Amino acid sequence: MESSRQCMICSGGICRASWTSDFNTVLVSGNCVDVGFLHFNKNASLQELRSLTMQGQRTQLRLNPSPHFTSAEAFLLHESCYHLLREFSGAAISPYQAFKLCQAVQPDRERNFGYDLKINSSICPDPCVYIRPQKYLLQSEETELLLQPGIARCRGPSLLRLPSEILTIVLEYLSPSDLVRFFRTSKEALSQANLFCRTNPFHFYRCSTNTTGTEEDKRILMIAFSTWDRLCELDRRWEIVKRVAGSAKLIPLLDGKRLPVPTFDPRAPLQAVSHRFGLCQDFLDIPDHAEVIEVSSIALEGKRYVCGIGFVSGDSRVFCGNRTEHIRMIDVSSPTIDTIELAVDALGVRSIKYGSLPWLFGDPSLICCWRGLSLRQNHQKIRVVRDALKLRDLSWYQETTPSFQETILMKNRPFSLPSHGLIAEEHYVQRRPERERGLVRRFGKFPVEAMWFERDLRAIQIYGTGGLNGIIGISVQVLSDTYRAGACHLVPASITLNAPHEILAEIDVRTSEPYPLAVTFRTNHNRELSSEANGLLGLGVSHSIKTLRPPPGYRITGLYFRLEGLTLDSLGLILGSA
Repeated sequence: MESSRQCMICSGGICRASWTSDFNTVLVSGNCVDVGFLHFNKNASLQELRSLTMQGQRTQLRLNPSPHFTSAEAFLLHESCYHLLREFSGAAISPYQAFKLCQAVQPDRERNFGYDLKINSSICPDPCVYIRPQKYLLQSEETELLLQPGIARCRGPSLLRLPSEILTIVLEYLSPSDLVRFFRTSKEALSQANLFCRTNPFHFYRCSTNTTGTEEDKRILMIAFSTWDRLCELDRRWEIVKRVAGSAKLIPLLDGKRLPVPTFDPRAPLQAVSHRFGLCQDFLDIPDHAEVIEVSSIALEGKRYVCGIGFVSGDSRVFCGNRTEHIRMIDVSSPTIDTIELAVDALGVRSIKYGSLPWLFGDPSLICCWRGLSLRQNHQKIRVVRDALKLRDLSWYQETTPSFQETILMKNRPFSLPSHGLIAEEHYVQRRPERERGLVRRFGKFPVEAMWFERDLRAIQIYGTGGLNGIIGISVQVLSDTYRAGACHLVPASITLNAPHEILAEIDVRTSEPYPLAVTFRTNHNRELSSEANGLLGLGVSHSIKTLRPPPGYRITGLYFRLEGLTLDSLGLILGSA
């Protein structure tokens, strides 16, 4: 059995802070979910965990180091984070609820959505333990000015001129270290500390100079922290506490019962698993004369995700998923809808566009998501894949293979450009076609980065590490902006076009089994930009070259490509009318 090395609640890993080595585990064990405990042993390849519910039972667990690994049957939670989760939820948490929470907040790491894959730092004091900076402050001119009554100090910061309601909102967004600095700027600023800490308990959670447990003067705490040599660690601790508190609010939405129907693998949502603790698949039959579409959403990590969808027709109503107080209801303008568009990211569906109706929770170009399309074939039936909190995927029910454009989730289409550029499989090159076929077979869709430049292309830049190591980033400069995808921090190879007369005419894409893709951009003035100076020709390595050029009546208006890890693994043309 395998698990990610991250805590599913705080996204932190194992570090030199001793509290990060103690974990609770939630994992599938036979026909139930078990809660266990393990202390990380850096000298062991397999970690031994002991069950907290089944006396004497021990399990070997491998911690997968890959940032692209998605856990399916076992999850880690820092013991301190799990303790806080139960404390903040105010009620007992069943093993099944803990498992489903971990599954719901875990991002899809297999398809490379550009999600931040690094493990967050956990180098900070244990969030469950009280922090007590020096209680008795050394007498100094500064503490005298700040704490003694009747003694004025220099003029306070201009932030204090804001109305108190606005000031409170602004302060909520400051980190603890910034707040300590702000409160020390003047007596007037310091006077805000007591009120702020009462209304925002997580910034300085379990931080005190008082050992008696009685109410204390938070002004003294701010002064004491000003000399604390680990002040910056308060910021990460606050992020952990805030995230745990947010997760605790989701617990009441999690049903404590397992599903009585087959469930699906988070690592392959189109494939069923043998246990009852995977993702849920539902089919929603749309009424013949649907009048209203209902879509509800849920807040997760500061973003909104679609958690339920339904239709109303006369006195009948069908609904799938979780119904929340955040619900959009829009009249269906046409009795027959053929398209559903989605805005998705690594955690699930963010927004939906049903036919010609507006986006229900934001256009994907504005909320930084990948855009997908599903075309109706015959049935008025929708397939929904969801975790315990929200939708992971949504599409028309299809009995035949979806079209190529339906397998693409495309990012970075500017809001001002037309809804669709032409994309086709014959204008697309993959280094490993079997890899993408596998993604389609398991997920139905895979994400790609896209760049649209219409007629405004001014320059192209290719980023790589040299030699035959492949392309790690591409940027294009248009009249008004520069668009980047991938890692664009090295010195690039570049070409500047003499616009508007010089345009991108074609692209040679070189594929070779042991090596990454290489490309050569060519303009209508026969100038070139290549990702390799000499390429494989001089090495005698077997390879093939496919030239991508627009058919008659079309021109290149954009590019799209998939990243495998950090390297470009496919490339395609977006075409527009000439």
